[in-house]
Amino acid sequence: MSKNEGVITGEVLVIGETEVINENFSKRIMVIEVGDKYPKPIAVEFTGGMMDRLDGVRVGAGVEVEFFVSGYQGKKDPTYFGVNLRAKNFAFLSGANTETPVPQAEAVSEGEVNAAEEAENDDNLPF
Repeated sequence: MSKNEGVITGEVLVIGETEVINENFSKRIMVIEVGDKYPKPIAVEFTGGMMDRLDGVRVGAGVEVEFFVSGYQGKKDPTYFGVNLRAKNFAFLSGANTETPVPQAEAVSEGEVNAAEEAENDDNLPF
């Protein structure tokens, strides 16, 4: 695992709808609750073929998500800095509940993530 990668394990809180950013890029989020004593919601973006893997995932399912970390500076407000967690792969924890079996696809490469980030950053974001 490189320095810009990580893994989180938790319970699914939200499965978002597909959001079209521009003609070349769309994404979908999964919000995962992590932590025991002080739970925190963490949003992870799914892009490309990874978005379809969220179909059939139920709220409450236990998952482990591998992700790439990337950051960006706001275009309209250069004092704004954001962080994205982009899914590389995910798996259900034992006993996880889905409506339909979700196939375990190949993990996304860092090159695919970088290309998706470039497409996302080329649009007219509000910041």
